[in-house]
Amino acid sequence: MRQKTKIWVMWSAQWPTTWRNEWILKSQELWKWIAKLDCILVNWACPGLPNEAAIWAKENWWFVVWISPAFSEQEHIEIYKSPSSEYDIILYTWQWLMWRDVTNIRSSDAICLVWWWVGTLNEFVVAYDEQKLVWVLTWTWWVADNLPEILKICNREVTNRIIFESDPKTLVEKMVLALREMPQPEFADERVIKWTDLN
Repeated sequence: MRQKTKIWVMWSAQWPTTWRNEWILKSQELWKWIAKLDCILVNWACPGLPNEAAIWAKENWWFVVWISPAFSEQEHIEIYKSPSSEYDIILYTWQWLMWRDVTNIRSSDAICLVWWWVGTLNEFVVAYDEQKLVWVLTWTWWVADNLPEILKICNREVTNRIIFESDPKTLVEKMVLALREMPQPEFADERVIKWTDLN
């Protein structure tokens, strides 16, 4: 039986992202369409918009895989100052903040970027280099709307594996279609290996 599509949504864990109701409403629209297309959301177990997703998911009986950088629930709460009461299952990776990114990216079929700052830019770079499909929900300010310029400065291309869209429903539909048509990377450092072969 074919596994369900796993989508990791990257967004800021900073509480200020929850201060504007329009941001929460647009995020909820995104969650709704991911759920309607029978996909599994992979998400941070942390404050900010990820925690808003946890509350919404519980209210709507939606299964989500929550990822923590901590060793245990105690460390998750006391050291990382992260919530846990709204979560059905949390995977404690003990990989701290940076290395957990790699685990999440490789465990997901596609990545979606929403309301992100410098930390999520790091996550995008890993996803880009590993040739993951990446959605970008535009009109969410900060890095998301400036990504083409950032890639240009870094001498990188906006490939067909990056999808820009301002409407959450259309964005999810485009990504599901792209997942059917584009193969996933099958080996570690596949892009680097291809470059080596060319040289």
